[in-house]
Amino acid sequence: MVIRQMILICTLGGSVFLALGIINLVQGISGGSAITLALGLSAAAINRAIGIWGLISSWFHRYTEAWNQRLDKLSRSEETLRHAMEGNGP
Repeated sequence: MVIRQMILICTLGGSVFLALGIINLVQGISGGSAITLALGLSAAAINRAIGIWGLISSWFHRYTEAWNQRLDKLSRSEETLRHAMEGNGP
């Protein structure tokens, strides 16, 4: 469950950064001065790079089930150990 939420948040964040990259690209191209163009293009490149890496994380969805099973087993083992320790207490 935790990893699935992380993948969802990364995918949403990647989409937002891609959208911001497109907006910065349009603003940079439509700007009048060379500084505006340079800043717009550099901001667009940074936002698109972050957006692409955010979307790449969504490819790890196939590993979600395996990790969730491992986390479930771990929490059950911890619960069993806790009960065993409580039963053997003074």
